[in-house]
Amino acid sequence: DTTTEEILQFQRDIGTDIATPVDIPTPPDVAREQAETDLEITRQALADAEAADTGEMLVNAPVQGSTYPDLREEAGRHADATDLDVFPVGAVVPMMNAYRYDDMVDAVAAAKRGLGVDAPVHLFGAGHPMMLALAVALGCDLFDSAAYALYARDGRYLTVRGTEHLEDLDYLPCTCPICTEYSPDDLREKGPKRQEQLLAEHNLHVTFAELRRIKQAIRDGDLMELVEERARSHPAMLDGYRALLDHVDQLEREDPASKGAFFYASNESAHRPEVARHHARMDRLTAEGHVLLTEGGVPSGDDFDATWRVVPPFGPFPRSLSETYPLTAEVPERLDRDAYEQAARGVSRLVEENPDAAFTLAHDDWPESALARVPESVELESLSAVSERLGDEASVGGDGGDDGGSASSAE
Repeated sequence: DTTTEEILQFQRDIGTDIATPVDIPTPPDVAREQAETDLEITRQALADAEAADTGEMLVNAPVQGSTYPDLREEAGRHADATDLDVFPVGAVVPMMNAYRYDDMVDAVAAAKRGLGVDAPVHLFGAGHPMMLALAVALGCDLFDSAAYALYARDGRYLTVRGTEHLEDLDYLPCTCPICTEYSPDDLREKGPKRQEQLLAEHNLHVTFAELRRIKQAIRDGDLMELVEERARSHPAMLDGYRALLDHVDQLEREDPASKGAFFYASNESAHRPEVARHHARMDRLTAEGHVLLTEGGVPSGDDFDATWRVVPPFGPFPRSLSETYPLTAEVPERLDRDAYEQAARGVSRLVEENPDAAFTLAHDDWPESALARVPESVELESLSAVSERLGDEASVGGDGGDDGGSASSAE
């Protein structure tokens, strides 16, 4: 068997930029005992790699652990403690090939918990443009894949929405040099080798275009919007996106606090890191006296000590924060149940943090599932009833009333 020292020397001799030791890529769903045994072998390989003379060559520290999150996290922590350079999450190709993007997300998220926040993370074998935005949102920095060539060999045409078979295409939905010069019939008429070459070139174009799109989305602060758009391309991608949002607390720690406008595009948007952060930051503020929480703006001549706005999915906040991120969100007129339920969680959290204050929630026909999450101590009134009682002056964006927040900002 080849040793880590031998394989690293071989990779150094041929000019490899980033070498990989002889680790064990444990496939998904194996017995835990096998995963633990394989992990011990990988740990020894990392130790051997540390001891090897690699010169200027960078060396990978693969993070294995199969589909056991605790083993992935433990492996990440061990790899991070080495002096190796790049940290690939391994053995995820079988998950991606089986469209198990939710399991892939859980494996990467667990590895990330063990790794340092500044550790460069490589996702072994990831190359389909459909899932790259999801992987970047998870915290992956580097990718390597022969997918562009392997798919082309089978006559498959990559897009950001999935994979098409050349034989099924009447039009090429792309503007890369290949797709502007050739039609599907043209490609089908080529010999096998030439067709494979042209398809591979297209697949590379669409992959690099998506990487550029992701980089721009990061700069613009709307990566999650891109991830959500890609999640609609395939049910398995939607499973992956929902699994990503299950790790919202982990995402929130590394998510920028201020960026482009928040777009509420689906019920999954209610569970994004920005919503969780807003709820947590409201803990910094104090509400006193009798506080009106309203979706209908600020009434004049009211009998409340303070009036806070309520915007699903974020929940309550002082009026002074109305023009701050993410409360300038673009939301549809017809919101879903998740948005109201998250707003209700925000109300509940505010009430718990301010037990001496009294609250009235003026809601605009919230569903029962959301109202059930509001503490019993909160008086519930329909927005129309509050408007009538206060002289029908509860108009959206009104100027009267004190917002009652004792802190100047929650940002």
